[in-house]
Amino acid sequence: MCNYRFGGVSFCPEPSLPETEGLCIFHSRREDKEAQAFRQAFEEKVKRKDFSFQGYYFPESLGRIDFSEFAREISNADFKDSEFHCSAIFNGVKFTGGKASFDRAKFLGEEAAFQGVEFLSDKTVFHETSFSSRRRSCTN
Repeated sequence: MCNYRFGGVSFCPEPSLPETEGLCIFHSRREDKEAQAFRQAFEEKVKRKDFSFQGYYFPESLGRIDFSEFAREISNADFKDSEFHCSAIFNGVKFTGGKASFDRAKFLGEEAAFQGVEFLSDKTVFHETSFSSRRRSCTN
């Protein structure tokens, strides 16, 4: 089991990787983690409609992650404390459900794009979120 704790309470249920201080492929801060394995595990998680990405470390080696390729509608999204070192593309995605949380998320990759995004969640939070991406685009 991964040693990452959600809110200091419960542990991440993903299996830990060797040589990652007990962290899973999603929470490991190693930039050299296998991008293809990360992408495959990520796609499987999204197919299960599990949109809890709290504390995830999206490595630069992914190049870009385009959420619209995986889900046009994301319910109860949790990106709290996540770090995007790759481009993060949310263009055309609808956020629904109780909450869409980007608390303390960091967008550090080449691009962060939210064009045509609809936030239909009961609550949408961008508290202490930072955008250091070289290209940022947000339009409706």
